[in-house]
Amino acid sequence: MRRSYACRLELADVSGRDPLTARAVAKQWVGRQYGGWPHDAEDTWHPAPGVTIRWRLLHDPERDDEAFELTWTHPYERDETLWCTTTIQISTTGGTDGTVLLIEQLDASDARVSEGPRLRTQRPEVVREIVQSVGCVDGGWTLDAAPRRVAADRAMELDAFVRGDRRLPVVLVAADRQSRVRADADRFADDLVGLAHVVVLPDEESVTAVDRELGSGRGAPAGGVRLLWPSWRSSDPPARHPRWAAEDVAGPEGPRPRVAEALLDRVVDAATLHIEPIPDVDRLVRRRAETEQHERRADLEKLRRAVEDDRAAAEELIGEYQTELSLADENVRDLETRLEQERTARLRAEEAYLWVASQGLADRGPEVPSLLAAVRLAAASLPHLVVLPEAERSARAWQFDRAGLVLDDLRKLDAVAGDWAAGTLRGDFATACRERGLDWVRGISESAEGKHSSEYLRTYDGRTIQLGPHLRRGGRQLLRIYCYLDERAHRVVIGHVGGHLSDRTT
Repeated sequence: MRRSYACRLELADVSGRDPLTARAVAKQWVGRQYGGWPHDAEDTWHPAPGVTIRWRLLHDPERDDEAFELTWTHPYERDETLWCTTTIQISTTGGTDGTVLLIEQLDASDARVSEGPRLRTQRPEVVREIVQSVGCVDGGWTLDAAPRRVAADRAMELDAFVRGDRRLPVVLVAADRQSRVRADADRFADDLVGLAHVVVLPDEESVTAVDRELGSGRGAPAGGVRLLWPSWRSSDPPARHPRWAAEDVAGPEGPRPRVAEALLDRVVDAATLHIEPIPDVDRLVRRRAETEQHERRADLEKLRRAVEDDRAAAEELIGEYQTELSLADENVRDLETRLEQERTARLRAEEAYLWVASQGLADRGPEVPSLLAAVRLAAASLPHLVVLPEAERSARAWQFDRAGLVLDDLRKLDAVAGDWAAGTLRGDFATACRERGLDWVRGISESAEGKHSSEYLRTYDGRTIQLGPHLRRGGRQLLRIYCYLDERAHRVVIGHVGGHLSDRTT
């Protein structure tokens, strides 16, 4: 695995809400790539094929240390043969020190040797968002996503900062003899946010004053740019801190991009080489593992002692519990089977009564020649229903004489879906169906989901869905209409019209 980017930020105020804000910004940034961070996201999230997002929160109450770590692994957008892993660590130590670390690494997803990406490393947008949302400092200066202007009266302050205990380089951007800043300082600051301080000397007086403080010829040339690495000393060879003359920085056409590209390459390469993961995170991970191991060993010791104290009594009690649980499970299964049989018998009796009372004429619904015709009429005329091809195939294969009643049921279901789309449902979807006389079931049994899940799977809108909610019709001819509720489009997707799909009763 090879690093491609690294950035380390020091939080100015750990006691406030800055660490929490930085966590929220990190989650929001990753979540935006996939439609937003879910409120109920677990510690491992797979929002798209080939994408894994893991996060964890670590805490040491004895030392008041806390760490947040988020790892995002996804296909590299510039080269499909590579994986990109982005790690964000936010650590606070003793309630006084806080650090935000972002590292991006590339790893091959294909063992075959192929050409790597030629594009330059780009700063992840989350770095700018964190710098703008919370206070970050380096060597006593606040980090910013915009250039800092230093006039002649602040030359001594800049000299002290350059010679001080800073961690990040300083990019000096000097005005020319006519007090014009020709370099693209805004781009420098945006490219290097969190990795360097960009300082603009806005006029010839400030350029002269800074050069006098740093030492003749050690500041930025008029109209040019200079990169000052940390641990700067007046005795350093001039070549250690690279400079670009005015003619390299800009021409008649405006700023020249090669200076910005050179700065980006040098600073990002240096940061990627020198910035390491936060050791406190690994320490907290080890501390959690040790605590969990200690707790498990204590639990195991308690259990061992309990078994040794009264092994026979424990085994007898466990046997009794297992017997009682087995009997309870059998009773529950018997009750569920009997309830299902009674409900089916009741529905058949009601259907038979209605049929006899009306002599098979009064409640037939509109004249429809077949069940398939009813389904096709619904697909063509009901705007809030989506009929999948599997529904038409199952309707063609199922014999049901009262197709007009099925069309009526589908019209009522379309009316409920219309209220759903308009936001005018009274209560939930199931209650609205039942108010219109539909025998609506919210879902399928756990047995159906576990043992027969393949029968309920369909393809809709380019993705795999599972049927669950369904309409029932009993009587002398049974019918099931299995559906899927599209929460985004507020439509009902019909995937099966016909016999009962497999579950624990079949």
